[in-house]
Amino acid sequence: MLRPPLSGPPERRGAVGLWALPLLTVLFLYACGEHGAAPPRAKTVDSAPAAEARPAPDAPPQPFLRAREDGFDFGSLLQGETRTHGFKIGNAGPAGVTIHRVQTDCGCALAKIISPSGESIVPLPGSQGEADLLTLAPGEECELVVELITRDQRPGRLEKSVQMHSSDPARPTLRLRLAADIVRAFVLEPESAVFGQVRRGDTPQCTILVRPAAKELEAVRIVGFAELPPFLDATSEERLDDSGKRSFEVTIRLKDCAPTGCLQPTFFARLDHPTFTALPLRATATVHSRIRFDTGNPDNRELIEFAAMLPGAASLRHVEIQNEQPDRPYTITGVEVDSKYASLITPEVVTLEAGVHYRIDVSALPSANVRFLRGSLRILSDHPDQPVKEIPFQGWLEGRR
Repeated sequence: MLRPPLSGPPERRGAVGLWALPLLTVLFLYACGEHGAAPPRAKTVDSAPAAEARPAPDAPPQPFLRAREDGFDFGSLLQGETRTHGFKIGNAGPAGVTIHRVQTDCGCALAKIISPSGESIVPLPGSQGEADLLTLAPGEECELVVELITRDQRPGRLEKSVQMHSSDPARPTLRLRLAADIVRAFVLEPESAVFGQVRRGDTPQCTILVRPAAKELEAVRIVGFAELPPFLDATSEERLDDSGKRSFEVTIRLKDCAPTGCLQPTFFARLDHPTFTALPLRATATVHSRIRFDTGNPDNRELIEFAAMLPGAASLRHVEIQNEQPDRPYTITGVEVDSKYASLITPEVVTLEAGVHYRIDVSALPSANVRFLRGSLRILSDHPDQPVKEIPFQGWLEGRR
């Protein structure tokens, strides 16, 4: 349907249209309200200036522990070199801060605190729960001195840290990075002195050739040894190759007083270098007493093998004991059976030569309800090198293995 044109001049018609717009808007909003949709609320703008936020209630003054640097890179260090670095740590807060403890994540890093008065405070390992170390007043500063020891570290990148625990509520643990590139200092051929299996009283010796691997160590010399165990001797002899390069031949000798057991000592060659002062050297040996034990088992002379047994039938085995040092008598003081089937094992000591030669007859009488027979003999003596000797035994019932 066509609408009739508006009457009147164009100016009047435009004025009427502009006047009608607010009325149409109100009618539209009213219609929306009638159908359940709430009209949007206009935002009010306060022409007055915004009021300032109220400050929080007064809080007690808090400490603030701050370090001038968050870590230190030592750069390239020779393997075995020791370096130190000091971290300046202060209290930038308005209240005192208490340092509870200092920890490192590696035995290669040692830490101590220099107080504002110059006192040296060395934290004890695992000191959690012990007395506090130090309290810094506002504005006071201490120094955390960290010593990095590289003698037991492998060549390559080393990254560790040191932690300072304090009463700073915002950061109770201050963590400081430590880093270094460990450079091989010497080449050892072989890397350790391996004596292998030896008898007590033997005095074998091994030689390690020590060659500088870093140019700055070509003029260094071995001037002695430190932390040598009492059962080792060590000497050093300087050598020059055809090109004039220096090396050292270190001879290590095992003394006749070496104790029985597995020995793995580490000691140090002392060097005339300002920061690289000690080169670690290692030795290994398994020292057996002069008391020999022989079960007659060709596969293992110190194992009693009953093998297959019949129920109710006794099996007899022997252990021969020979003392190779008659001037140090060996006397058996007892034999114990360590097994849940101890009642089935009967040992009997036979003295062939007092202090020198013995035989132990070991009888096994298994019952039908035993599938495997396992345990050990504990041979007790008054000899200082061999007070206890354990000889294992084993066997099984025929057809029940």
